Amino acid sequence: MAAGCSEAPPPKAASEGPVVGQAGVLPCLELPTYAAACALVNSRYSCLVAGPHRRHIALSPRYLNRKRTGIREQLDAELLRYSERTFQSKPW
Repeated sequence: MAAGCSEAPPPKAASEGPVVGQAGVLPCLELPTYAAACALVNSRYSCLVAGPHRRHIALSPRYLNRKRTGIREQLDAELLRYSERTFQSKPW
């Protein structure tokens, strides 16, 4: 560690309250994959809801024989992308 640098405190457990970094900023949380998000839908205290949604997905030609893999990769990338428009209809 360089001189003058301070090490960030280790993350707290969820039962210890919210984790707040320097200057009161919440650290970036790791977003789940699509499969992990589907598992969270069935969790007891989860606020995630699976809803039907149809959309067009343009796949690269490399996925001609692997359409399921291409669609899964596109959806995983979409799930990990933050969009302010996504959260406008949410009550929080």
